[in-house]
Amino acid sequence: MSDARRFSEQEQLSLALSSAEMGTWDWDIASAVIWWDERMHSLFGLAPGTFEGSYEDFLGLIHTEDRERIRGEFARAIAARTVVDTEFQVTWPSDRSEHVVRIRSRVHCDENAEILRIVGVAWDITERRQTELALAKERSLLTTLMENLPHLIYFKDLDSRFIAVSRNLAEVHGRKDPAELIGLTDRDLFATEHAEAALADERKIIHTGKPIVDYEEKEMWTDREDTWVSTTKMPLRDARGNIIGTFGISRDITEKKRAAEKLALLTEELRAKNESLEQDLEMARELQSALLPQRFPNFPHRATEENSAVRFYPFFRPSMIVSGDFFDVLDIADDKAGLFICDVMGHGVRAALVAAIVRSVVSELRPLWTRPGDACRRRLATWGRKNARKACAMSLPRMV
Repeated sequence: MSDARRFSEQEQLSLALSSAEMGTWDWDIASAVIWWDERMHSLFGLAPGTFEGSYEDFLGLIHTEDRERIRGEFARAIAARTVVDTEFQVTWPSDRSEHVVRIRSRVHCDENAEILRIVGVAWDITERRQTELALAKERSLLTTLMENLPHLIYFKDLDSRFIAVSRNLAEVHGRKDPAELIGLTDRDLFATEHAEAALADERKIIHTGKPIVDYEEKEMWTDREDTWVSTTKMPLRDARGNIIGTFGISRDITEKKRAAEKLALLTEELRAKNESLEQDLEMARELQSALLPQRFPNFPHRATEENSAVRFYPFFRPSMIVSGDFFDVLDIADDKAGLFICDVMGHGVRAALVAAIVRSVVSELRPLWTRPGDACRRRLATWGRKNARKACAMSLPRMV
């Protein structure tokens, strides 16, 4: 090989190493000296020419957490005459910054298999390691989410085949391992009608890039009752923004949906009962109004309404649809009228019923209208003492 060709190859090698930002080193076993090029000094944070060249100096520049491991790897490689391919942390003396260096070496031996030298290259992988650690952290977070969240999480490709699923989703479909669902589609898991509807949704998302958010979806099965989920489906994109599938998260709302349906049914039943009750109360109001006096006696009896000595102008407005209020004008004689007023404690149907009973009793006691005390005593005898006490406690009639 000519010197010109050898020089050209050396230039090419130097250019390749420089482009890759690799440093080269050469460890002469006989002299126990390690030679570093300028790039090697830079990788360890040293000024050119300041590395003293001993193996122990080299180990001293490695982080204490990795130092003994690297010593052991070199010792095993020398003993076995094998390659060293490893990485370690380096703390730069200048600013104490942390870096990660990868090193690769090869052992050169003589014809007797005795080691003459070890040569190698090294390069900085700090940025790559940081990226790997960040990705590992993100992967760990995603794994934690997929393994523990009670929701159903899934990722699908452009053919709507599962490429990743959460553990809970796998368990819902009767699988112990989420990997068992990889490659399947909804057609393998649900009734055809639901699978086709889900596929149509996912194709639309892939075509438009628009997600479906908080959609209440009915899931139809072949081996169990239908269930309901609240689901969100979104386009899955690669690093360049291209859609490569879909992903989604679903939350089971079956019990909530069934409770809502039951509540709606009960609400409708209650509405119907309330409507019926309102109709009954309206009828009771009309009956109560009909029980009130519509015409009043004239005084004297032979007088016309225009010539009557006494005229009555009643006004009755219950506080509720029906009430416990009642009044009547008693025609006693040409020159004497009785006024009966009943006010039952409370409001509503109960009070109205008591008022109706009192009106009936008053009509029966017509001969005693002129003697209110006798009328009250007669009422006690008519109803029975026990029931009359209850009624009297609820009503306060006055007869004038």
